Amino acid sequence: METTNRVRGGRARPLPPVDTTFTACHKGKRYAATIVVARELTSGRGVRTGRRVFASLSAAGTAITGYTVNGWSFWRLVEETGA
Repeated sequence: METTNRVRGGRARPLPPVDTTFTACHKGKRYAATIVVARELTSGRGVRTGRRVFASLSAAGTAITGYTVNGWSFWRLVEETGA
């Protein structure tokens, strides 16, 4: 079965643009995730955390925690700072 992004209001919530970075903390450890090009996925984008690429933020968070999570709540967007 193919995984998709969480459906909200009848429509799948698309992943953010490529190179968007997120962080999360779980059991005292910090994790990073980046949106990457993933041509093998239907959307053409995936979530890289460590060496693995997932179809959604939720799938990436679930792999880290070992239980189902809402990826949009689990991950925090890294705000870019600069001039």
